[in-house]
Amino acid sequence: MLALLSLGHLVTDINQGALPVLLPSLRSTFHLSYTMVGVIVTISTVSSSVIQPLFGFWSDRLRTPWLLPLGVFMAGAGMALAGISPSYPLLLLAVLLSGLGVASYHPEASKAAFYHSGRRRVASMSIFSVGGNLGFGIGPLLMSFLLTLFGIRGTLWLLFPGALMGAFLWRILPHVYGESWDPGESSQGNGSSRSLVLRELTRGPILLLVTVVILRSWAHMGLVSFIPLYSVSYLRGSTTYAGSLLTLFLISGALGTLVGRPLADWLGRKAVFVGSMLLLTPLLILFPYSQGLWTLLLTASAGFVIVSTFATTIVWGQELLPQYPGVASGLIIGFAIGMGGLGVTILGRIADLIGLFNTFRVISFLPLLTVPVALFLPEPHRGGGAARHS
Repeated sequence: MLALLSLGHLVTDINQGALPVLLPSLRSTFHLSYTMVGVIVTISTVSSSVIQPLFGFWSDRLRTPWLLPLGVFMAGAGMALAGISPSYPLLLLAVLLSGLGVASYHPEASKAAFYHSGRRRVASMSIFSVGGNLGFGIGPLLMSFLLTLFGIRGTLWLLFPGALMGAFLWRILPHVYGESWDPGESSQGNGSSRSLVLRELTRGPILLLVTVVILRSWAHMGLVSFIPLYSVSYLRGSTTYAGSLLTLFLISGALGTLVGRPLADWLGRKAVFVGSMLLLTPLLILFPYSQGLWTLLLTASAGFVIVSTFATTIVWGQELLPQYPGVASGLIIGFAIGMGGLGVTILGRIADLIGLFNTFRVISFLPLLTVPVALFLPEPHRGGGAARHS
């Protein structure tokens, strides 16, 4: 079941990975400024990420496995329509539809993964997260291929993987949780209510964790959005090269997810998180000055480092909110990462003012902002309990 949930995660996030490579074509087609490009990314981010805790709250209280097939289908359908939208407002609506599909899939799927993980929570969440990271990585390559063959209308082909995966998930719905388990019973049995959830969300540790994920995501989403634009505008590369560069960044991130989990067990979650952020800044500082092989090496290294702590922070959030795994995953995968993505609009405005090259300098120092906040995060006990569930 973890493998199936991860595969659905892959197909869903292909659409998120495809959008950045589509941005240069959309900018040319609709004659957009960098700020308007940032608005596209922001709408995608808000609809796919920021509202995820609402789906998570709903998922924790009700049996809603049908969100899995619906979400993966909507994610593909919206991105398929983006390439044939006749106007900028309709383009934004298509991106919104895709984002809502992404938002509805993630909390339900990560909650199911949490349920099936037993005591190996970080390892299981790594399997689930790898699917999403691979989807992000495949998306740019697939979109580059479709744009090369069919032009911007090639996005229509993205409808098929979403429809096929949605149909498959629909057929296995009775087996997602089993007949004996009610996903809402634990929260209902503990008197779950909006006030109780809000009280849990205002506790210091979870607020600190959400804050550091937001700051990390400013850098991550900025790179995902601007690497294709930078490679086309400054490196004079083709759309295919831009997609390949972003795929390298994201696939390296998938590998980082697998390596980050045992490192966190060995050295501690806080140490790995802080170390990764400190290492990321020099890699990003060097990136705009690199060429050829060095560009590829720095891109792969940055992707590997920045994504290495994703699975760890998801489980960290679920352990801080054990009665609300759907809300926790919505907060970390959705809200925190999505709020970081809102910074892309600000970065887009900065790029309009000082240029894309100088904007990479700004992104380079964003990871350093996470360090003083992360130092106050509670380190799970490493002799047993939550920290050893992996």
